[in-house]
Amino acid sequence: MRLRPGLVEAHRNLGLALATQGDLLQAIGELQEVLRLNPDFTAAHTNLGSVYLRQGRDAEALTEFAAAVRLAPAIALTHDNLGLVLLRLRRLPEAVTQFQEALRLDPGDATAKSRLVGVNALNKPDPH
Repeated sequence: MRLRPGLVEAHRNLGLALATQGDLLQAIGELQEVLRLNPDFTAAHTNLGSVYLRQGRDAEALTEFAAAVRLAPAIALTHDNLGLVLLRLRRLPEAVTQFQEALRLDPGDATAKSRLVGVNALNKPDPH
């Protein structure tokens, strides 16, 4: 089967529009269709992970963000996203690793810097 790139992009754009409008279930369906058509589409994994995160479906977000890192390990944003969901899952050492990798790839990544500061604050013992 030959993929039509325009069709894949149309589903992704529709999924993003639906997510922006708050129709998260329909957005998920469109983004899943993108990944059915092109399982290696990094941005679609990131988009789907973000929608899952908005729904509080952290385990599913973790799967999507991990796929994005596997597909595009040289992109800082993929590590930021994976670190965020790991932080939400209280997997702090793994979150730190992802934020550090994001900063290694993009030393000016303000998001990764602030999240890393937040994780370090969570790891400090309570003085009381």
